[in-house]
Amino acid sequence: MYDKLLICVTGSKNSVEVSRVGLSCAGRNAHVIFLHVVEKLDETSRAIADKELSHIKSILMERPPVRPEFIVLEGDPKHKIIEIANKNEVSAIVVGETKEVHGESVSDYLLHHAATAVISVKSKEI
Repeated sequence: MYDKLLICVTGSKNSVEVSRVGLSCAGRNAHVIFLHVVEKLDETSRAIADKELSHIKSILMERPPVRPEFIVLEGDPKHKIIEIANKNEVSAIVVGETKEVHGESVSDYLLHHAATAVISVKSKEI
């Protein structure tokens, strides 16, 4: 069980599964950061992020108590995830598998560059 966890949710079809898997790895009263990163943050992307994070809040009610934090950022997901993981000294990063876009996928990048454990959740949609 991890006491400080970064769960990356991106609006993809498997974000709910990523959240469930991440929460199953979280220890009781763990600090769990839910991170949503978009390349361009505007009204539409903010609404999508807020809707997704709201759904995740309902999932939290099904699990042991954790101390959640919700972050929405603009930028390159690969680099923002690493930045937040390092800044918060998380024990593990939970991320969904993604298709390759402009080179290496986010999950592959994290597996090779993160300074901590990376838990990759396979999507049924890929």
